Amino acid sequence: MKSPDPTPVVAGIFYRWNPVLKEPEVLLFQRAFEDVGGGHWEFPGGKVEAGESDSQALIRELDEEISIQVKVQEMLGTSLFQAPTGKHFELRVYFVEGPIEKIVLLEHEAMKWVRASTFVLDEIADGDRPLMELCFEKLVQVYVSN
Repeated sequence: MKSPDPTPVVAGIFYRWNPVLKEPEVLLFQRAFEDVGGGHWEFPGGKVEAGESDSQALIRELDEEISIQVKVQEMLGTSLFQAPTGKHFELRVYFVEGPIEKIVLLEHEAMKWVRASTFVLDEIADGDRPLMELCFEKLVQVYVSN
């Protein structure tokens, strides 16, 4: 039996350089406790609607979830995963820029900056987990080469 086509979802990575520790940090958001996977930390985002590009979906989702407008940058990568509900998803993750000081948590419990040495893999949402190390590797390349 052929597995169903995965539902496309997008997520955004907010990032910064910590000049004191000389390493990159990324902003993670804690899923609402009543949601599937509640309490896990993730990159914010959501489903791509019919007719939307990944960028359009990510801009819309981040406006709906954290109430800011973002600029979508390059894609980090993709991750295929199955949610606890049994649904299959293809997560497409992009770096984003936006006014983080204006973030309003409309669908998340909390947010926090993490470094490669401080995030706990078991606390990360299933779809985001395979991309965490790649995310930090890519950011180190970007910051060290500049």
